[in-house]
This record gives sequence, structure tokens and C-alpha cells, in this order.
Amino acid sequence: MTDLLYLESKYEMELMPVIAGFGAFWTGLNDRSQESLFQWTAGSTLDPSLKTYFLDDKVKGGLKDCVSFNTRTGFLTDNDCAMKNFFICKRNRTADFFEEKPGYGLEQSPPYSYEQRSDLTSAKDACQSTKSQCAAVVPSEGLFYLVPASAKIVPKASSMVYSRTECSPGYSGSKCEIWTKPVKCDCNSGIKTSAQQVCGAQASACDAAAGCLPSCSDAKESEFDAADLTIIKLLENRLFNNEDLASWDHPDNSQGEFIKYKQP
Repeated sequence: MTDLLYLESKYEMELMPVIAGFGAFWTGLNDRSQESLFQWTAGSTLDPSLKTYFLDDKVKGGLKDCVSFNTRTGFLTDNDCAMKNFFICKRNRTADFFEEKPGYGLEQSPPYSYEQRSDLTSAKDACQSTKSQCAAVVPSEGLFYLVPASAKIVPKASSMVYSRTECSPGYSGSKCEIWTKPVKCDCNSGIKTSAQQVCGAQASACDAAAGCLPSCSDAKESEFDAADLTIIKLLENRLFNNEDLASWDHPDNSQGEFIKYKQP
């Protein structure tokens, strides 16, 4: 999860010029809920050690409910929220910096030279600390391997790759500017399909070989692959509505994907 910048210590404040350069940036500090009660959008209040760096400009008056941070002067100052300004976002320390990629794995078994951990959490922590030397974590035979960017990741049934990312979940790209709707996988239908897309999502996002496909619960009919719409809807009805299939020869062959159902 990402919030507008929140500062928890003087040390963190002093790091901002190094991270963001010099200038004034919006933070998440504001008193929009209650006048003069300033809180970060992350939910915490201003740390007492930072209050000496906060300038509550009550002299000039006006609706100054939002706070910017000037990295050149080191002061937090309240301003009109409508004012245009740059901003800084901060990712919650509890957020997961790894994206799960089911149906992918290493082309070959991980070599002994790869650093390894006995559990996923410690493997992720180690991967994060090595920065550019680790691109992903791959489980294999009860261990979790730290995989470099040079390793070849390929589609692989019943496998999983935890790919390291600096972006929030669902975002990708060099500047985290690309949003991709999260894919929910349904492994209970038993359907297997050759379609590349199911319900508007890439079928490869799930372990298709094991009968897992993108869930269609939130999809519109227009997002279904036409070739697989029939069997998906048929199985959904047979599983959940206890309906039988009644054959139907539509006079228009172009409408052949339609199927008629009847109650038993």
C-alpha cells in the first residue's frame, strides 16, 4: 500500500533531499477532518520530535488544511490544498515488494550457487537487501532460491515465481505507471482451454495446466474469448445451477456459440 509521504523521524526527514532533491512537495499531513488536529493520511499523528519543524501558518489565515515539505529548508508548512505542487509517496513497510506469478518457473533446476533460504519470508528479505543482485525468489524442493535477473524464467505448470518489484501491487513499468487489473484464479471449475485470454485476462496468469483459469465472476460477457464462452458458461451452469444441456442448432452459424439450457 502506498500513501502520500509520512515522516516518522528526524533522520527520515533528513533523507528526503537525497531521495527527492530540493523543492516543496505535498505530504499526507493534513487537518481536513478536524481543524488544527494534523494527521498523516497513513493514520498516525505527527511525531513530537518533528513538531519543531512544523510551521502552522495561522497568521495568514485561509483554508490551509494540507501540509507540504520543503526539502531545502527542512520545514513542514500548511497550505491551501488546491495549490498545485509536486508530491512524494511512500510505501508502507509492511507491503509486499514481490509479485506472485503462478505458472512460471526456472527453465532448469536452480544451481547450488544460488543463495537460498528455508522459508519464503526470509528469502524475500534477503532478496530485498541484495538489491540488483536478486530479481526473484523461486521455491524448489522445499527451499527458496534467490534468483538473479540473468536467470531464464519460462511458463511452467504447477510452479511459482515471486518477482521483486518496487511498485505497488497491480502497477508495473520503470516508473510504476502501468496499471494491470489483478487476476483472480479459479481452480475449481476443471476447465481447460487453448484460449490465450479468458474473461479479459491472460490465461497464462493462472496455472492452466492444473485447470486454473482467470475467474469470470467480475467479468462482462464482452470480455470472454468467443471460442470458450460456451463451455465456460455451460460448466458454470452445470456446477452451480444444476442445469442440463439441451442441444440447439441456431439457423445462423455465426451465432453458434449460443447454447440453450433447460431445467432437469
